[in-house]
Order: sequence, then C-alpha cells, then structure tokens
Amino acid sequence: MADRVVEEYKRVKGFRDLVESTISALGAAGTPHALVRAIDGILPQWEQADKEFASVLKEVKGQAFSMELPHLRAVTQKLREHLEVNLSRIEKGLGKM
Repeated sequence: MADRVVEEYKRVKGFRDLVESTISALGAAGTPHALVRAIDGILPQWEQADKEFASVLKEVKGQAFSMELPHLRAVTQKLREHLEVNLSRIEKGLGKM
C-alpha cells in the first residue's frame, strides 16, 4: 500500500512540475519565435502526460506566426490561467497525500 502511495505521489508531483514549467515557459514567450521554442521544449512531456492538452499546444504552435502580438499574449495568458487552476487542484491533492 505504501509503495502505491509513493508512486502516486511521484506521478502527481511530476505532473505538477510539468504544469509549473509550462506556466513559466508560456509566460516568458513574448514573441512567436519564443513561443514556438517554448512549446517545442515542453511538447514531448505533454504528449506523454495529456494528449489533449498536447494537441492544444500543437495548434497554438502552428498558429503562432499568424497571430498579432496582443492576440498571442492573450492566448498564452488563457493557457497559463487554465494551468494555474489545475496547479491549485494538484497542490491540494498533494497536501492530502
């Protein structure tokens, strides 16, 4: 039983770390080129963790150079807000373990 709890904790903590690094990477991406690089850096982990969110990132990456900067910032901000809500839930779950 304890081994399962430890494994689950490691899995959830790893996902939390991915969410945190994604929030940071998206926040630092101020240009289309920087956004594409940021997504390229995190996409393999997301493809393993959550294929649906990985698809969203791929779509944003594909449209990055066609977006005006204000739109690009709005999109990345919405993604970050979505992840921050999930991060809060993850941290509450970790606190219960």
